[in-house]
Amino acid sequence: MSKGKILTVLAVFVMVSALVSVQGAGGTIKLGTVLPISGPVSAYGTESRDAMLMAVQEINAKGGILGKKVEMLVEDDENSPDKTMNALKKLVARDKIVGFVGAMTSKCSLAVTKYSQAKKIVMITPTSTN
Repeated sequence: MSKGKILTVLAVFVMVSALVSVQGAGGTIKLGTVLPISGPVSAYGTESRDAMLMAVQEINAKGGILGKKVEMLVEDDENSPDKTMNALKKLVARDKIVGFVGAMTSKCSLAVTKYSQAKKIVMITPTSTN
C-alpha cells in the first residue's frame, strides 16, 4: 500500500474515533470526502476513495465505532477549488456530515478551510501540504 493510501486510511480511523463523541447515541457517523474522481489527477482521487471505503467497510465489519456505523459519502471535484466548495456545501447541507477528509490537493483544501471551520466540520487533509 502506498504512503498516500496509508495516510488516508489512518486519517479515516483518527477522524472516526474523534467524532464518536460528537454523534448522539445510536445512529450513523456520516463523513464526507471530495476528491478528483475525474480529471487530470483522477488516479490519486480514485485510489484514495477506494482506500477510504475499504477502511470504512473494515470498521463497520467489526461493529463500527462504539456500536455506530460509519458512512463515507464521496463527491467529485475534478481538482477544482470551486467544485470542492460546492460539493462540501452539499455534503454539509444535504447529508449533515460531521467530518471531512480532503481535499486531495492544497488548492482545493485551502478553498474550503474557512467554510469547514465556520460550520464546525472536522477536516483532515492527509495529502495536502499547505
